[in-house]
Order: sequence, then C-alpha cells, then structure tokens
Amino acid sequence: MRRIRRPDRLYLAGALLILVFITILSFQDWNTFGTTALEVEQSRQILQQTESLLSLVKDAETGQRGFLITGEERYLEPYSSAVAALPAELGQLRTLSAGRPTVRPKIDAIEVLIREKLEELTDTIQTRRKQGFAAAQDLIKTDRGKRTMDEIRRLGGEAENEVYTRLMIESRQWQQEGQRTQLTMALGAGILFCFLLLASFDIGRATAERDRLIVDLQLANARTLNSRDLLQTTIASIGDAVIATDSFAKITFLNAIAERLTGWKQEEAAGQPLDRVFQIVNEHTRATVENPATKVLREGTVAGLANHTLLIARDGSQHPIDDSGAPIRNAYGDTVGVVLVFRDIGERRATEKALAEGEERLRLAVEAGEIGIWDWDVVNNRITWSERLYALHGVEPGRFAGTREDFDLLVHPDDRAFLQGSIQQSLQEHAPHRMEFRVVHPDGSIRWLATSALAHYGESGKPIRMLGAVTDITDTKQAEQQLRLLNETLRRTNQDLQQFSYAASHDLKEPLRTVSNYLQLLRNRHSGQVLGQEALELVQVAISGAQRMHALVEALLEYSRAGEVGASTVEPVPVEQAVKDALTNLQGAISEASADISVGPLPTVTANRLHLTQVFQNLISNALKYRSKEPPRISISASESFGECEFVVEDNGVGIAPQYHSQVFGIFKRLHGSDYPGAGIGLATCKKIVERYGGRIWLESEPGKGSRFFLALPRTLNIAVISQKDER
Repeated sequence: MRRIRRPDRLYLAGALLILVFITILSFQDWNTFGTTALEVEQSRQILQQTESLLSLVKDAETGQRGFLITGEERYLEPYSSAVAALPAELGQLRTLSAGRPTVRPKIDAIEVLIREKLEELTDTIQTRRKQGFAAAQDLIKTDRGKRTMDEIRRLGGEAENEVYTRLMIESRQWQQEGQRTQLTMALGAGILFCFLLLASFDIGRATAERDRLIVDLQLANARTLNSRDLLQTTIASIGDAVIATDSFAKITFLNAIAERLTGWKQEEAAGQPLDRVFQIVNEHTRATVENPATKVLREGTVAGLANHTLLIARDGSQHPIDDSGAPIRNAYGDTVGVVLVFRDIGERRATEKALAEGEERLRLAVEAGEIGIWDWDVVNNRITWSERLYALHGVEPGRFAGTREDFDLLVHPDDRAFLQGSIQQSLQEHAPHRMEFRVVHPDGSIRWLATSALAHYGESGKPIRMLGAVTDITDTKQAEQQLRLLNETLRRTNQDLQQFSYAASHDLKEPLRTVSNYLQLLRNRHSGQVLGQEALELVQVAISGAQRMHALVEALLEYSRAGEVGASTVEPVPVEQAVKDALTNLQGAISEASADISVGPLPTVTANRLHLTQVFQNLISNALKYRSKEPPRISISASESFGECEFVVEDNGVGIAPQYHSQVFGIFKRLHGSDYPGAGIGLATCKKIVERYGGRIWLESEPGKGSRFFLALPRTLNIAVISQKDER
C-alpha cells in the first residue's frame, strides 16, 4: 500500500506547488497591471491638463491682441476668463505632477513663465488704456511677450512629449502585464493538466490488481476533487469574470467578478440557463447577440465575442465586455461544458474615447489655425505632409515621392541650403528647429513660411522621427517691409525737422541779439538826455521781451536736442554719478537757497549719462525754483521691481494742483506766469528723454504740500529700442 500511495502524494504535492506558484504569479501580475493602469490614467490627465493650460494662455493672449488692436473692452473677455481659470488649472497640474520628478520642474518653470506672461499682458493692456496703441506697440516690440510665450510653448511641448513618451511606455507595459497574466494562467493550467494526465496514466497502470484499482480510484477521485476546488479558488481570484456551464449550457460556477457584472449570486445562478444570466446585445443595434457558449457546444472550438457587445446585468445596468469562450473536455475529448472568460472594458473605452477626442481637438485646432503638419521618418527618409501643407507650398497632394529632398526642391534656391543646414544642426544639438523661409509656387509667386519642429530620438541617441508645423507669414513679412519703409521715411523727416530747428534757432537768435543790444545801447546813451522816464520803461520792456524770446529759442533748441544721442553712446551708468553731476552744475542755486538735499542708494541703468544728468538737473532745479517760504528740502531715492528702476525726487515746495499734473509736462506749459523765471520746457525735456528709453514719468502733488516726481526706467535696455527710435 505504501508503494501505491507514494506517487499519489508526490503528484498532489506537485499540483499544490504548481497552483500556489500560478496563484502567486497571477497575484503579482495583477498588482503590477493595476499599478500600470493608474500610471497610464495619471499620464493621460497630465497631458489633458497641460493642453488645457496652454490653451488658456493662448486665449489670454488672443484677448490682449484683440483689445490692443481695437481698444474695445469686450475683446478682453477671453483674457479675463483665462486669467480667472489659470490658478485652478495650475493647481490641478501641480497636484497631478507631484509624483513626477522629471516633469515637475518643467511645470514649475511654466508656472513662473505664465505669471511673467500675464504681467506682460497686463502691462500692455494698461499701456493701451492710458497711453494708446503706439505706446502698447512699443512694449510689444521689445519681444518680451513673444519670448515668454515661446518659452511656455517649448517647456509645455517638452513636458507633453515626456509625459506622452511615458504614457506610451506605460501603455505597452499595461498590455504586456495583461498578456503575461493570461500566459501565466494558460501555462499553469496546461502544466497542471499534463500533470494530472501523467498521474492518471500511472494510476491506470495499476488497474491489474483489484485492491490497487480501488485504492487508485479513490486517490484519483480525491485528487480530482482537490484540483477542482483549487482551480475554482484560482479562477475566483483572477481579475477577469469567469462562468462555467455543463454540456446543456446550464451554469455550474460564477466567480466574484462574474457575480458583480451579471448581478447574480453563485447559489442563485447555479442550474440556470446561461442565456438567462449572461444576456448580451449589440451595443449599437441593441439586437440580441448569439451566446458564445452555444457556438462552443455546437462546434467544439473556442469562440470569441463579437465587437461592441454589451452585457445586460440583472438590475438593468450595462457593461461593455470582450473576450472568449472555450470548451471543457473530459479525458475522452468530449465537450462536457463551457468556460466563459470576459472582462468589463468600460474604463478602456473611456480612455480610448478621451484619446480620440483629444486627437480630434488637435485636428480641429490645426485646421482652424490653417497650420500645415509634416512628419519625417528620419531613418527611412520618408516624409508625410498634411493637405494644408501641400496647399501652403502650392502643389497638389501626392505630387512627389515622399522623400525630404523631393520637398526641399519647392524651397526658394536662396533658402534651400540654409534650411537643410538648420535642420541638421537642430538634430545634432537635440534642439527645437525654427526657421522662416520662402517657397516658390508653380505660378512664380513667392510665399514666406515659418516652421517649427521637434525630433524624437532612439535609445542610441540618434534621431528617428521629426514632427513639425508650418504657417504662412507672408502677410507679416509684407507688413514688416512696409514698416521698414515707413520708419525710413520718418527718420528722414525727423532729420529734416531737426535740421530746420537748428537753422531756425540760429536765424532767430541773431536778430534778437541785435535788437537787445541796440535797445540796451539806446537806453545807456540817451537815458538822461532825449528819453524820458516813460520811454525808458518802454525800452526796458522791449529789452526784457527780447531776452525772454532769446531764452525761449535756447530752450526750444535744447528740447529738440533732447534724446538725440545714438545707441552707440548707451552704456551702464551709475545713476548716483549722474545726480552728482547735476548737483555740481546747480551748486550756486543750491547755496543761494540754503537747500538740504539727501541722496539715497541709487542703482545702475543702461542709458546715456548726459541724458540722466539733464533729467535730474531739471527736476532739482524746479524744486529749487518753486520752493515755499521754508528752506528747500529735496530727497532723491530709488527702488527696483519687475526689471525696472523707479526714482523719486521729492520736495517741500509750493506744490501743484491735481488738474495740472499732466499739463506741466507739455512744452511751454507754465502755471505761475512771470512770477518764476523759466521757459516752460524743462519738464517736457525730461518726459521726452525718459520716454525715449521706454520709461515713464509722473508726479504726485497738492498745493502747499510739496511734490513727488516719479521716474521709471528699465534696468537693462534693449539696444534695438534705441536704434528704432533713432530711425524714427
């Protein structure tokens, strides 16, 4: 008896080990499968949130542009909506990317850039409101907003590419984990089945003896029962739904997943016809679908469910499912039942739908923006164009073979080599490719196009694919050409006006000097002989008028020269030194007025030193001139914020009424008549110089409470701004 039972114990132990091993592997694979599914969903949400964030920034910029062009507040609606929604969108994106150490820095950088972009949009909108379109246009020409938006797009593109790449990897892992789980179960079942066959074969060899046959049959029955129980336990623990039937298509077993999806419990479903518990219909037509168990029993082969199949649960709920049914055979190969294995694919459908909707939104955005798309397979040198891109090049779709060299022939000969070199340089440096180039249409017309592209690289670091977008910028180029011509015309006009002001000032000063000199000579020679007191007073009035006219001409000449220094003389200037020069020039007036002047720490700005000295000298001179009965107290201080330096010149003088705050900066605008000396050009000169550097000047004052003049200058100046203003 011992010799008979020993192989059975070995077979039983081996079966248990196989089942335990299969269970452990299935559990591990399922955990990995679930984790990968969560990561896939998180990556998808990050992609959607990033697209939504970039779309909001574009909406804000679109609203700003509409307002700048029209000046109408209703065009700011997209801007206001985007600004209101951006904080919540950014918060959600930060939460989603919290566990992504490679993506989070880019998200943080994008958040900083978005704040900078919103500040730039706010500045231009406020400038448009207060100073008009030309001033707002000057701010835009600094390219601050464009650089910020380009950086946002770049970082957004990098973040999306990284998350998308990870999503593809995670999706593949997800599929692989599911396939591996199925393979593990299939192999385990096969091994167990072979193991049981081997055991049955060994048992059959002992049927010659009656007593051994009885014992072997008992042991075989015990092993069969144990295997069935273990198999049911294993099936009950897997992630798919399982239903087993007998040869009459009546249910014998449901696992927990099948109970949840069908709404039937094991004890309720046992013995019920499969069609009653497992009701399936077509998702679109709602027509009843043939039960796969019927086909399995009829043909004895594996049968898969039809596509777009819905399972109608007991409570009426619906679940999209897929998978297949397989026959259960006895030792003689006869079909004794059917096992159905299926799963709920609702989440997968939702994911696929979301991806399809995202692709559709991208397609609509590309079509709405009239953007051409190209996809270059670098390895095989094959390029695919969208229909819009063919139209931009002026050719019919499918005209060329599809290599990049074929399409390069459409590029203007003068730009062809540069375009090819730029692409190669971008691939070598792993950098985005951006370029403007010309194409020649079949009718001979020339169009300007702008392209931007990103490359994808393989594990070896070599480029394998490049995706790009192309837009038509012909109208922009033509506008730039017209603007250059207009600037040149303005520059020549300004030169003519400046030369006229010099000549007119010179021609006016000489007659005035002659009149003044002769009047003084008349007064000095004949004051006590020919001319009486009344005549002397009239002569004195004429002399004073000539002198005032001479001073006005001098001031006008000074105003015309304000800001005429070219960009070549612009350099970093310590403002403290420029103030010191102004105080030295005004030393006599300061001593005469017994003025107390304090100067705080002052920064360095990019400007012309003579300009800064002239500005501060005029402001300090005004404070000395329009002083109150108390000795003048003048303070000069500075602060920095958002890339600009703000200076304050404060005094305790007579003050200025609020209604005259803007008027005092006009040329020849004087509030006190002849009570104070001057030509009324000093503050106008300050305003002209400050605005030339892209700055602002304003004041806060009340009568009897002194004045505070504010002067804001950029800390660093784009030389192109100076050059452009010189041309004008």
